[in-house]
Amino acid sequence: MPNNVESRNAASACGAEHLQPEGTVLGKVELSIVIPAMNEEVTVGEFIEWCKEGLKRAGVVGQILIVDSSTDNTPRIVLERGGEVLRTPKRGVGRAYTDAIPYIRGKWILMGDADLTYDFREIAQFV
Repeated sequence: MPNNVESRNAASACGAEHLQPEGTVLGKVELSIVIPAMNEEVTVGEFIEWCKEGLKRAGVVGQILIVDSSTDNTPRIVLERGGEVLRTPKRGVGRAYTDAIPYIRGKWILMGDADLTYDFREIAQFV
């Protein structure tokens, strides 16, 4: 199995770009929230806040990774709210999760949608 550096290089070669908020220190986390998104600017800001609240309530250190192929302001909003963005070409939800694998740092992974379908403030029950 390739190491993370090799995997990240392969993802970059496929057109992926990993963006983090200014001053982010990447380290180990307990839970990675991994969400594919495309043109979710209406809900993604609130979604990121829900995730942060859910991580706090659960008492775990987490990563919020949005796998994005948007043409709107989704990635800017994610970064402004403290989430990470993996910019990828539009290839479908399954491929978005596959592209994210080298960037996932958590022991556990929680997946869902950025459209507020699922209440990520309640992730303590998952943990």
